[in-house]
Amino acid sequence: MKVGLVFDGDYPWDVRVWKFATCLADHGHEVHLVCRNLGQRAERETVDGIHVHRLRPLANARLNALASFPAFVNPTWGARIADVVSTCGIEALIVRDLPLALAGVAVGRRYAVPVLLDMAENYPAMLRDVNRFERFRIQNVLVRNPGLASLVERLALRLVHHVFVVIEEARDRLLRAGVAPDRISI
Repeated sequence: MKVGLVFDGDYPWDVRVWKFATCLADHGHEVHLVCRNLGQRAERETVDGIHVHRLRPLANARLNALASFPAFVNPTWGARIADVVSTCGIEALIVRDLPLALAGVAVGRRYAVPVLLDMAENYPAMLRDVNRFERFRIQNVLVRNPGLASLVERLALRLVHHVFVVIEEARDRLLRAGVAPDRISI
């Protein structure tokens, strides 16, 4: 099977993404990873048997960071994910964490590809803590808004085919939110 992974950071290296990708590859799957490119690395590269597809970098570092920011809705990400899904024949898409879940869902629906969400953390709660412990910044009203993250999470949980969580408490939280038990894996 050809599996697409979507990761909102630069790669290499993220341990969770690496474990997903290498485990899938070790079981005979072809793995394609779509990721950010703040380091302005090659757009395509193979790392540990993983086909890495980075966002096209812009020459200006600030513009590159802004254009590739993993906002809940960012057309740069949607276009790159769609390109990889369509040109590589992706049959399943795994999105690492909430910020790009809706982009993954939109592409998955367009190409009839199931989308799985890897929720490594309670993203809205993490944003509440960030806002609680960091000084106030006006951009965080949009960028790190826990209310918006909660809304995106509720929508994403309804639209994805399956959700991966890291701990029983996370599973229980999703069950209380109405996610069917057979759509959650620890």
